[in-house]
Amino acid sequence: MAPGPFTHLWPAAPRPPRTGTTAHQDDPRPTPVPQPLLPGRLTLFDARRDWSALALLPGHELPPLSPSAQAFMDELTAVMRAQHWSKNTRRDTTVTLRLLLCRLGADAAIPQQDVYDLVQRRGHLKAKRVVQFLESRRLLIPDAERRADPNERAVERLLAELPAPIADEVRLWVKVLRGEGSREHAPRHFYEIRRYLDVVHPILKDWKDWADSVGSLREITTADITTAIDTRKAIPPA
Repeated sequence: MAPGPFTHLWPAAPRPPRTGTTAHQDDPRPTPVPQPLLPGRLTLFDARRDWSALALLPGHELPPLSPSAQAFMDELTAVMRAQHWSKNTRRDTTVTLRLLLCRLGADAAIPQQDVYDLVQRRGHLKAKRVVQFLESRRLLIPDAERRADPNERAVERLLAELPAPIADEVRLWVKVLRGEGSREHAPRHFYEIRRYLDVVHPILKDWKDWADSVGSLREITTADITTAIDTRKAIPPA
């Protein structure tokens, strides 16, 4: 093959090994410390980062911050002073952001998932404060799972327990309540929709079990509805 330009990849290695040398066998560290990302470096593939090695590293052994990351740390310090954060909160928030910036830098948005993954590896860190600070500076990639309304997730869970034809019809009803129907109106909150579903869900499951004879809510009669209402309690005030 004719020689030409190429790119040598070193997955999971902190730096390429030197030619003609071997790794030191007496290195006391159990795992290599990840090196900070370089501005403009592209991601080969998405993978959840392991923060174990960096989270437990003493402050004096942390990789140096880039100029942009240090400027971001200085901005955090100014915010903490202006808002009179407590001494412990300032310390823990500073350590949390410093660890994140050592690994990810400040030249691209930081995933919210990484903030919480880091906090789980080391006590006395501040995920919520850091997330709020990053978000205020538009330097946060929100975690959709964490941001999702728990009531919305509960509604989806209840719908998933119903057979497809009925679930599709109830989901359409939910969309109408959320203001997505043919007539525009203010959307109902998922908390209220969940309370409605909590009441009617057992009834829908009963109808589902009717010898597989009910394939659609259009087959439910007025008598069926009256019987169901008589066996259920009213929704208590919110």
